[in-house]
Amino acid sequence: MLNRLNVLKASRGSAFILVLLSLTVVFSLGVSLMSVTVTNYHMDRTEHDYQTAYYVAEGALRYHVEQMRLIMEELCVSGNYDDALSFFDAFMARVSSISTPDLNDNFNKQAHIDVDVTDTRVEDGKRIFTVHVTCTVGSLSRSLKSMVEISWDALDSMHNSTYKTIVFGGAIFTSETMKFYNNVVVNGNIVTNTIKEDGVELENNVVINGNIYIGFGGEPDEVVQRKNNAVVNGQIKVNSINIELPAVAFPSGLPDRGDLRIDNNETKSISGGSRYNTIEIKNKGILTVRLDGDTVIRANSLYFGNDAILRLSGSGRLSIYIDDTIHIDNNSLINSDGQANDLLLISAGSKITLDNNSVYKGSLYAPNADVQMENNAVVHGNVVAKSIVMYQNSQVFFSNVIKNGYPMPIPVYAGSGEDVFNVIYVGES
Repeated sequence: MLNRLNVLKASRGSAFILVLLSLTVVFSLGVSLMSVTVTNYHMDRTEHDYQTAYYVAEGALRYHVEQMRLIMEELCVSGNYDDALSFFDAFMARVSSISTPDLNDNFNKQAHIDVDVTDTRVEDGKRIFTVHVTCTVGSLSRSLKSMVEISWDALDSMHNSTYKTIVFGGAIFTSETMKFYNNVVVNGNIVTNTIKEDGVELENNVVINGNIYIGFGGEPDEVVQRKNNAVVNGQIKVNSINIELPAVAFPSGLPDRGDLRIDNNETKSISGGSRYNTIEIKNKGILTVRLDGDTVIRANSLYFGNDAILRLSGSGRLSIYIDDTIHIDNNSLINSDGQANDLLLISAGSKITLDNNSVYKGSLYAPNADVQMENNAVVHGNVVAKSIVMYQNSQVFFSNVIKNGYPMPIPVYAGSGEDVFNVIYVGES
């Protein structure tokens, strides 16, 4: 009996020891797994911060370089700089005031961004600007840099009279096709970048009183198609360069005035320097814009109803910037009693229509638009567009659209030659 009790006590002691050993092993494994988990978590957070620092630095770098390009274009368009030194001094002053974008909303940890820009003169007409961006997230930092070369000589050529003459010195310029049908008349040179077969169509008694210039490398007999008594009272030539039409650079800082609507038979007069959502002049409505020097209006869309009229008064020039749609209905008169160099209509939209018997006097610049001129529509000035189609008896009469003392707000780039703004390096530093 005593032996049995001893054996039972020994068994209970062994079981306790085994349970204790098992708990110790489980606890040790738990501690080890927790340690591994914590280590992995810290490694993941470190890697996340490391990648976040890189992407924030990259975003800030891209933003800064793009702002530099926009500043360059704004200074160029202003026309206030006649030499490289004054231009680059003004450029650097503007660049130093670029504010760093707030990119923290996209991440769950605070990112600190430092930006530094230095410039190096390569030669009299060139500068290399080096942008250093460092982003710090927690205790980790990543640094990137970009090197941008700006050529004053190429920049100056943006306003070279040769390029201005090509784009604004003729009746029509298109980057793509031209189609003329049924008694269309164009007085002045027409220029296109197209080298497409039948890219310029003249059909049924069309008359071109000027030269036709086709895209660099094109074959005149293939590009220009003449049918049924179409006449070209000039030569068909091949451009030595192609011209790139820059995107519309919209003005900022204009006071917002909501919608401008003129009802049927209503007459209204406004001063310039305004931002509108929509400009709508309904049937037989009359809008007079009082000019005071270089006057600027911007709107999302522009609509002229039947027999609508736009008049200009005072001295200066009116530039109307349109984000999207332009439609000019039948018998509308746009600056018909003014001068062609008093009005610039600048559009970023994809289509512009001049309906039957409408008259427009000024320069129409729409690098993304297909322009359509319906029966008897008339333009006095010039048209610059992606493409153009002119129908029965419609006409374009070239008239000078460049006004002395008022720089054109559209820089024109040569499609060949030296780059103006060239990013020559991007990488970690």
